[in-house]
Amino acid sequence: KKTHQTMESALWEEEEVKQLNSDQQFRWISNWLTEKKLFTTLDALMEEYQLETASTKLVQPADPINTLKASFDKVHQKSILSVAVHPTKPWVFTTDSEKRLVALNSETGAVLAGDRSNNPFLGSIIAIDCHPTEDLLLIGTMDERHAVISIQETGDQLILVLEQQFHSHQKYVVRTKWSPKGDKFAVASHDRTVDFYSFDVETKQSTFLNKLTFSGAVEAICWVDDSTLVVAPRDTVYLHYVNLDNWDQTLINMNALGDTHVSFNALELVLTPCKKHLLVCTDNSRAILFKTGTDIQARVFFGAKNDGLSQPRAAFDDKNMLYLTSQDTHVYVYDTSNDTIVTSLQGHKKLIRDIKYDSKTAQLFTVSYDATIKVWGR
Repeated sequence: KKTHQTMESALWEEEEVKQLNSDQQFRWISNWLTEKKLFTTLDALMEEYQLETASTKLVQPADPINTLKASFDKVHQKSILSVAVHPTKPWVFTTDSEKRLVALNSETGAVLAGDRSNNPFLGSIIAIDCHPTEDLLLIGTMDERHAVISIQETGDQLILVLEQQFHSHQKYVVRTKWSPKGDKFAVASHDRTVDFYSFDVETKQSTFLNKLTFSGAVEAICWVDDSTLVVAPRDTVYLHYVNLDNWDQTLINMNALGDTHVSFNALELVLTPCKKHLLVCTDNSRAILFKTGTDIQARVFFGAKNDGLSQPRAAFDDKNMLYLTSQDTHVYVYDTSNDTIVTSLQGHKKLIRDIKYDSKTAQLFTVSYDATIKVWGR
């Protein structure tokens, strides 16, 4: 990107360019860069140009989450594997390697439910997602299962009730995701498959829709709207956009030059709050921000350290900040308007396993193999 900017700056000084009006100048340079394979399409340069313009005219100075507000170190005794934040209530849910599913008051850290019986399965829960409107959880486990769990309030405690469970995979269930409206969900496994279900909120029952098989172990999935799921398998350059209306798949090449050489794997997918861009976190210490539904690389974020053994996780807040986990136990904070690191969150002693942003309180929750839950704010 820096090389592109340097060459672009030099091109502005060309006599041929100086004689053109501003619109003609831009198109001359974009055509030159496209021809030289520095951008794969004219749209890619347009996206960069629009974002740069927005960052100089519209985006306010960086206002990152940068302060440790609380650290809960008595809830878990072993490695914490995942975290989910309820969309409307002060509840946070965490899971650990002792197979526990714990519910916390997000404001006080008080345990609302934490009995081993909350997880009736043989394996630890490694994926968890809160329903967008109802008191429901969708979990995935290391013993190849997934389940829908309802959350019931009884005084100052919560009871977690198993509504439905499934055993349709042959390896770990690594991702569980409700659709934006909550009338569907998808479940991804290292057995290279993704299962799709419709869901009835009234009866709390789901109906199987389809199973799709991919070329490699599926590491990440992300809904971009209620009828489109993005799937990221290993050992391929392609993201798969699955249309649930007809089950067609659109392949998006993640390589900037459009070639098919596999130099990284997509391990995390996160949609920006505006839904216009999709973040892809990789295993080669970079994260790429694509324009949703396209191969246009609007931003590339460097600095966080994540290799082939990593499990990077990321979250966006409401102020254009990106929070990306790193193998050095830090969370790197980026200003997405100019892809710069503005600070880092330091406090965990071991690998950070998951991260979630709570829009209700403008706080960030991180969980780690050091068995602590940390709450960050401004």
